Amino acid sequence: MPRPKQPKRVCCNHEGKLFGSKNTHTENVLTLTSDAYEAFRLIDYEGLTQLEASKKMATARTTVQALYQTARKTLAKAMFENTMIQIIGGNHIVNENHSCCHEHTTIKRVAVMLKDNQITPQYHQANQLLMYTIEEDEITRKDRITPEGDDTSGCRKFMLSLGINHIITGNMFEHVYKKFTESNLEVYYAEKDPEKAINKFLDASLEPINNYLISSEGKDCHGNHKSQPCCNEG
Repeated sequence: MPRPKQPKRVCCNHEGKLFGSKNTHTENVLTLTSDAYEAFRLIDYEGLTQLEASKKMATARTTVQALYQTARKTLAKAMFENTMIQIIGGNHIVNENHSCCHEHTTIKRVAVMLKDNQITPQYHQANQLLMYTIEEDEITRKDRITPEGDDTSGCRKFMLSLGINHIITGNMFEHVYKKFTESNLEVYYAEKDPEKAINKFLDASLEPINNYLISSEGKDCHGNHKSQPCCNEG
């Protein structure tokens, strides 16, 4: 009689997670077991060796190697065939020490749009931004970012590349606001002092910008598209 397979230790309960791009085909869904997902997370995200990962998962290195190869093959297939990946069960137990997994921590990245070190009165005039990283309602990092070259501080793609999910600014053209909300970027209205604005964001008293939208679209955009991100978002 074959020996029963030992359950692998995983950090969190990954079952039910679904991954895919916005335009992913949903008629075919690839599946990946939780233990294979955990092996992939430990090696490619945490940067562990296969041996170190095997100790974390309380299993043999060869088992981790096989799980890891399965995960990478599934991920590659999903990317190039544009299909979804769903995490399903597997032979595993959840580690009681959840500190190994950061997925329970809510991370927010907030961009405060600046002109001359103050919150820009008009979004498209921003030439710099302060990016705050917030974990568990505490600021853990603050970066001052000045885009270079053809990047503009207000470019939506630039924001998404930084992992920003909240924006604090002055007025914004309505069509730009719509584009941002389509990308799940939340926009808030504030004036002048960026520190006061971020504190109001933390205590949930900052107002969304939808009460302050500019109805006229594109008035200030003519003739200088590179410096006016409101035009680039059209």
